[in-house]
Amino acid sequence: MAKTLTPDARRATIAVGALTLVLLIPGGLAQVAAIIAAAIAGWAWPRPSIAPAQGADAFSARVPRTVAIGSLIVFALLLAILPILATVTGNGAVGLVDVFYRAGSLVFGGGHVVLPLLEAETVQTGLVGHDAFLAGYGAAQAVPGPADNSRQ
Repeated sequence: MAKTLTPDARRATIAVGALTLVLLIPGGLAQVAAIIAAAIAGWAWPRPSIAPAQGADAFSARVPRTVAIGSLIVFALLLAILPILATVTGNGAVGLVDVFYRAGSLVFGGGHVVLPLLEAETVQTGLVGHDAFLAGYGAAQAVPGPADNSRQ
């Protein structure tokens, strides 16, 4: 993973700086500060000039600004409206959509990162039993899938 995520000295330096910040300052705010600091460093640090791709290697996907803004608005509205709708209607299906939408929207990373949020929203609310949750997680880990990209 290190070769993929930090292939050059610039990105490796940012990663080590973020790691140092998180290790020296305990707590969740240090993690947020590390993300913000790394974003600022990546934006401000001059990038080496790269020649544009030629021929078949060139790939360009442009999204119109109105589509991008519309998608952001729909994302935010769903994030705000689904919990209210689930509470007002008491509909279990809407509540389940809300739980998984928030889990997918608010977590960066794979299954191991989203697990605590899913457990809090499903097991602790009584929607799923603890044993069933662990059995489902074990079954998901037993089969190969998109999360199994460590062997590339």
